[in-house]
Amino acid sequence: MPRKLGRRNPRRGPKKSPSPAEPATRDAANVRLNPLTGLPIGDLPRAFTPPDYKYVSMEAGPIHFLGQVQRARQDDHTGQLAVKILPVEDSIHPVPLNFPVPLEHEAVDPCAFKHHWEKLTYAFHLPDPSQYPQLPISPDDRDVVERFIRTCRTLATYSVFSGVGGVTFSAPTGPDSWQIEAEFPSHQEFVGLSATFRQLHNPSDEASYASVKRILDKNANRLSAADTKRAHALSKEWDSARKSLCRKMLATIVCEKVMESRGLDPSGRQVSLSGAVPETLIGAYNYGDLLHWGDQRAILAGLGPDEFSDAYHKHCCIDAMLTLSHFYFGYAVLAFTALGILGGSS
Repeated sequence: MPRKLGRRNPRRGPKKSPSPAEPATRDAANVRLNPLTGLPIGDLPRAFTPPDYKYVSMEAGPIHFLGQVQRARQDDHTGQLAVKILPVEDSIHPVPLNFPVPLEHEAVDPCAFKHHWEKLTYAFHLPDPSQYPQLPISPDDRDVVERFIRTCRTLATYSVFSGVGGVTFSAPTGPDSWQIEAEFPSHQEFVGLSATFRQLHNPSDEASYASVKRILDKNANRLSAADTKRAHALSKEWDSARKSLCRKMLATIVCEKVMESRGLDPSGRQVSLSGAVPETLIGAYNYGDLLHWGDQRAILAGLGPDEFSDAYHKHCCIDAMLTLSHFYFGYAVLAFTALGILGGSS
């Protein structure tokens, strides 16, 4: 019963099983029966497609995901079920977009960009950044904004955004046999992503998102009352989305919204990647390993007491960096427009 998280990559690490002391299936032990139909095993149809939404959760220490059962088939000889599960956060596609995919023309794989923006659109329905008004900006401030845009365009070309890599969970012989297969970017690629991403993400960097937002908000006050109001409204809505993405994984946000839309209480379920805090993970990896072996290394060591948890947190960190990078690509389109550069997203 495989469960795929994230990206695909031919560079596969060895399969690892969770520690016996921390089994990867408290709730998943019921996957063979109760989460599917609630019927005794003898009453389960040989081929079953749920008429409504049914869910399977996996929990093991810090690891959480929630899957939607699409189909289950019982083996006549063993009585076991082969279950096809779709991650709840992936059940939303396709999603109509509110504006063209930011910096899609820079991408190695434009389809991967679109897939990510469908999730961001479902989660936040962000307004079109090209509707931001043009601003009167001093040469010094313009240099900062242009540097932010160049960094975004450079980062968008990185192969790590191509949609490959991630982790795969599987239980080949039943709910007590969970394994994880890690498929991550190389260390060199991870460090490259982290170093360039930091220039956009760290508030103290001179051409970061925070620096550019301050410049745009300041200069928006020099516009007419109507344009100032429009600029501040767009800025506030985009900034609110960023704050959410620093607190929760995008998969968690989407999963919670899906459950609510189906009349279910997400607080009663461990939705996908719940508990993973992007800002904490990014800081731990950047300043405990990738960029500095610094004061965050104890936090990083505490995240992965075993290889299973370590792979999970690494996946979450990479995914958080990619998600926030896509957000910054969208904000770069807003910055293009503020500078009066037409066609900033293409």
